[in-house]
Amino acid sequence: EGRRHNAALICLSRRRIDVMFAMLRDRQPYRPRPFSTSGEATLAA
Repeated sequence: EGRRHNAALICLSRRRIDVMFAMLRDRQPYRPRPFSTSGEATLAA
């Protein structure tokens, strides 16, 4: 069970690193995705 928590932390960290890498690669500031009023995330292509 202890491994599941660590695996989740690693997964979340990887997502953050992917975002930071894309920001550096594209030389763009972080822009969070807007959410619709219904609570669903809008998909930006």
